[in-house]
Amino acid sequence: MWFLMLVSLFLTIPEAEPAETFMLFDFSNPDHAEWWAITDDGVMGGVSQGQWDTNEAFSVFSGNVSLDNNGGFSSVRAQFSPVDFSTADGIQLMVRGDGQKYSFNLRDVHSWISYRITFETEVMEDEDEWQRILIPFEELAATRFGNPVPTANEIDLTNVWSMSILISDEQEGEFRLELSDLSLYRNEAEDDETSISLQRRIDV
Repeated sequence: MWFLMLVSLFLTIPEAEPAETFMLFDFSNPDHAEWWAITDDGVMGGVSQGQWDTNEAFSVFSGNVSLDNNGGFSSVRAQFSPVDFSTADGIQLMVRGDGQKYSFNLRDVHSWISYRITFETEVMEDEDEWQRILIPFEELAATRFGNPVPTANEIDLTNVWSMSILISDEQEGEFRLELSDLSLYRNEAEDDETSISLQRRIDV
């Protein structure tokens, strides 16, 4: 059994596949959604524009990607004091997408390397249907500014401090990704009691 504390907020374990999941962010909860903030290619001179909105059912990462001024990406990210994810097998995202590809990124405390995996979204016809995205930690690849870093160490899952969702890869134009929740998952249920405490960083 796992327990989570978001500062002083405790969440229960949802019933979901795979064998065991442990919700980190419920994106219908404004207190969870406000941990996330937009970072666009404006930091590099680009003009892409992302937006992060929350309603009573989910949060929305949307906007427009422009390739002008050598730009071409938008992202939404959360930062927190270093935390141990090593007892999990990966991240589960519940999303409704636009048919485009997005990347999920983790960072540890040791460098500015991003550990990334790209996933493709589906356009869901049923408004009550969500696409489950499973992101195995073992498949994360080291990158820097989007380029592979084959000499990098594997991610230190005992000291993760940042996660983000990004659209890039020359996908110019409008985008929209709805997010229901984000969880850790295990492929096999265990009887241990693991406590994870996320402390928000104020420099998001």
